[in-house]
Parts: sequence; structure tokens; C-alpha cells
Amino acid sequence: ARATAIDYPSRHRCDIDESRQRLRKRAKVFPRNMRSLYSVLSQEAIYSSDHVIPRVLKRKSKIKPQETIKISKTSATVEKELGRGAYGTVVLLEANPSCAKRKVCIKAQSPTDCLAWEYEILESLDRRCRRAGEKSPFPRPFSYLGLEDGALLAMTASSCSGLTILDLVNNYKMSSTTASGLMPEILAIHYASRMLRTIELL
Repeated sequence: ARATAIDYPSRHRCDIDESRQRLRKRAKVFPRNMRSLYSVLSQEAIYSSDHVIPRVLKRKSKIKPQETIKISKTSATVEKELGRGAYGTVVLLEANPSCAKRKVCIKAQSPTDCLAWEYEILESLDRRCRRAGEKSPFPRPFSYLGLEDGALLAMTASSCSGLTILDLVNNYKMSSTTASGLMPEILAIHYASRMLRTIELL
């Protein structure tokens, strides 16, 4: 019998839709009586709201420090923008003096697309690492907020610099301090071993 080819785009779309449905069933109404958006999003919860993504997070220009994000009567202050791409914008929130000083960043995506699926994957990775007694190398998800035109995913900030391994590689390529323009072998071995250890955990 001839093997049937897997339709990966359809499978991916199905996974995304199923994930959004599961989160809708788990969601509770977004609290309108709290003033601090940081306090709301730093709790482990899934919310739904008929509001839209704040205009600041949908803007094409870079978000400046101290800009305010508002949803209903709640608000939070941006400490800095960590990154942006084709799928969304990631910003680091300024912690409230009254809250625990943990770094919380939010990823805003419009339309939602795979953000719900990303939340469930991070949730699953965190559980597996905890069971193994290891600290997760991935961002830990706090909350997910489904909105009319997209969603917000709040999580730990793995890096407050916004830099990635690709940025590090490109920095060495453009640097005049290394003759070869390559990342030092010791760094390559370090990151390769971290990746292999992570795969082993999962």
C-alpha cells in the first residue's frame, strides 16, 4: 500500500485551533477591578476579555521605556522592548514596588494564531523539567489573555537583553577582533551541550 503524505500545514492549523479551544474552556473573565496589569498577568491564570490589544503593542515603531499599556482600568509600564518579529512584539514590564521583584515579559500577537499553542507547549515543558528536578531553560508561562483581536502571553524573561544566540553569532561575524569571524569553540561547545541536555530532559 502506498504511504499517505502528511499534510503538515493542515495538521499545524488543527493543533492551533484545538489549543485555542482548550484555553477558552479554561479561561476566566479578565478582572476589571484591579489597577495593576502587572499584578494580573504575573499570576498563573488564563483570562478572556472583549477588549483589544493595546495600541502601543501593535505599533510598528519601537516601544520606548516608561510607555503605558492599558486594558480596561488596568495598566502597566514598559521597562523596555525585548524584541519584535513577524509574529509579535515582546516587552519587559516594570515590576510594581508592592509585588515580588520578578521579571515579567509579555508577548503580544495579533491575530492570535499559534500563541495559545505556544502557551501550552511552555506549560508542558515547565512541568517536565520540574518532574526531572531541573530548572527549565525555557521561559515559564504565567498567564494567557485572549482578546478580541489577538492575545497576550505573560512569562518569565529568560534574557533582559533581548539578545539571542543568532545575535551572538552575527556579532562575532561582524567583529574585527577575531580573524576567522567565527564564534570561539568553547562557546559553541557550551551552547551545544546545553541544547543536548535540554533534549535529554524532554
